Amino acid sequence: MKKNTLSLLFSLSLIFFFLSLAWGAEPFKVGLIASLTGKTSYAGTHMKIGAEIAVSEINARGGINGHPIELFIENDDSQGSKSPAAAYKLIYQDKVLLIVGPTTSDGNFSVQKITDEAKIVQLATSGSSPRLTALKQKWFFRLALSTDYQMKTMIDYLIKKLGMKRIALMVQQSEMAKGAELAVLSELKKNGLSPVIQEKFQATDSDFSAQLIRIKNATPQALALLGDSPKCAQVAQQARSLGLMAQFFGGTTLGAGDFIQLGGKAVEGTIVSVGFYEDDPDPDVQALNRKVRERSKEKAAYHTSAQTYDAFYILEKYLKNTKLSYNYNDPQSLARDREVIWSALTKVKNYEGVSGTISFGPEATPEDRDGIKETILLQVNNGALVKIWPLKRK
Repeated sequence: MKKNTLSLLFSLSLIFFFLSLAWGAEPFKVGLIASLTGKTSYAGTHMKIGAEIAVSEINARGGINGHPIELFIENDDSQGSKSPAAAYKLIYQDKVLLIVGPTTSDGNFSVQKITDEAKIVQLATSGSSPRLTALKQKWFFRLALSTDYQMKTMIDYLIKKLGMKRIALMVQQSEMAKGAELAVLSELKKNGLSPVIQEKFQATDSDFSAQLIRIKNATPQALALLGDSPKCAQVAQQARSLGLMAQFFGGTTLGAGDFIQLGGKAVEGTIVSVGFYEDDPDPDVQALNRKVRERSKEKAAYHTSAQTYDAFYILEKYLKNTKLSYNYNDPQSLARDREVIWSALTKVKNYEGVSGTISFGPEATPEDRDGIKETILLQVNNGALVKIWPLKRK
């Protein structure tokens, strides 16, 4: 396997070398940190798919200001503890101009300090914890929907549309889930409510019966499933087997195909908050679905492939006519190039991407660093996700 991987990397290097000669221009180096294996590999693989589609298209039409994009991909195995090593390699060995990723909120947190100290843009196309933009780091931009926005829409819908006020939480001990938990609690408080019960579980747990029995006895109308999609599917199955019939709801992770596949009938009716909807009739969304099918085994795009795809097209548009040195061996020149990229991203305003309307700004605040703010609610119906709010696209 290692020999095959090295052979593939060598072949790709040769191909890019000859392409670079043909172009006669230094490459625009981009690093991608994604979870290609492990528990969040579905989201990470879609990041890679979205990046590769965009890079091939942009390079086919001339690259970024005549410079072909060269993509350096690192796999953190769905472990935030492995993301820093990937970031150090991309920044100091490969000398990329910016980093896209990682996939998880934990991974993004572990890389933020590194990118901030190195003064290089970190463009997160996955990772929903509100704390990622609350830390006010200059070099961090997020092109993924924060759970603050997700849960505001969700809680409003549960309370005002469905009349549900008795809400319980089942929370995995991860950065992403903790962020979602805080968002739910905040929205409940704004409505004069508090949860009827809160329970926690670990990523390594397989038996949730003790927590679920306590939740059942609290008689909630709705239960937040906050965690990785495979674990939440297990929780849902065990909850239903115990006779817990509360309305399930959660964030973007429950929109992953494996949640519905693994959860089966137990997850029917679950309400999910997302920023991207693969069945949106928008021609650009359907075009991306076709491209994903052509390039991979996946049936359609996912929010991480759409957001990563948008990230590269934002770079192409907002770096147009900017001047970079592409002198990767001179630290001062490289630092100036990275600053130019940061400045370009702060000027993104109302960019209409496949994943929604995207805007950034110069201030290191959630308002200027959370590029996507619009939320869509979907519901699992006969093994598929169906849009329930808003009924019409804004």
